[in-house]
Amino acid sequence: MPRYQYSQIAIYDAKGGPEKATYYEGDSHEATPTQTGRFIVARVEKHISPKKYMWSAVPWGTPLRVNAAGTVEVQLHGRWQPLTDMPTWKAQYGNDQVGVRVDIENSYKKMITPLKKHLKDVGTIPKTWIFNDFGHVAVKYFEDLNHNGRQDSNEKPSNDFIHTTPYDELYTWFNATTAWHVDINLAPSHGCIHLRPVEIDKLLSSGYLKPGASLEVHSYAARHQKLFTVNSKARRHARTEVHFFPGEHKLVVYAVAQA
Repeated sequence: MPRYQYSQIAIYDAKGGPEKATYYEGDSHEATPTQTGRFIVARVEKHISPKKYMWSAVPWGTPLRVNAAGTVEVQLHGRWQPLTDMPTWKAQYGNDQVGVRVDIENSYKKMITPLKKHLKDVGTIPKTWIFNDFGHVAVKYFEDLNHNGRQDSNEKPSNDFIHTTPYDELYTWFNATTAWHVDINLAPSHGCIHLRPVEIDKLLSSGYLKPGASLEVHSYAARHQKLFTVNSKARRHARTEVHFFPGEHKLVVYAVAQA
């Protein structure tokens, strides 16, 4: 049986779902444990949920404005259109454009208030969509059931992603554009894996989370080691692997070599 040696290259803070399913305070969406297993990265993209999550119906960074008539508009596919063109916003507000604008203004005020004393001319709404729950990029993966390194017809995408959050994106922007600093303390997720924006970008630019990369999510009881070996019939397909330890809140990059 082949034997593989794992050597730690890098380690990052990361937060997954709770060990046992629960509801966070004031939340109607159940938080579940992050799914364990061996996975392969399928796609890296901005995530949208146009029919499910209202605030995630619009891609991160989409141009945003209030037009002369007071209607909140987003620029999608090269044209400006009312936010209520999105099914979830339409279902919530119909053609109540005042209600839409007030909701956007209140959400922006809530996000920016902790930073506002250090900023000038922030306006009543941002110039781009900063409310998407999945941040500027999401890493999507599938469970590699037969460990062959590719997605077969019976291997469906996981409902869990690796992504950032709106507040962490905002604080990252603040830290990069002002002389002030806000600590970015990752919040627990509903099952996905949360990373800081700078660190997910570093993992992507290094190729550790590119499509085809290997990801293993361990049990909540597992603890990472800097160096270890594994005997496995399943061939390791990459020279590096990313491993998530939800009980430790750590994401570890390992170099992999056959021992």
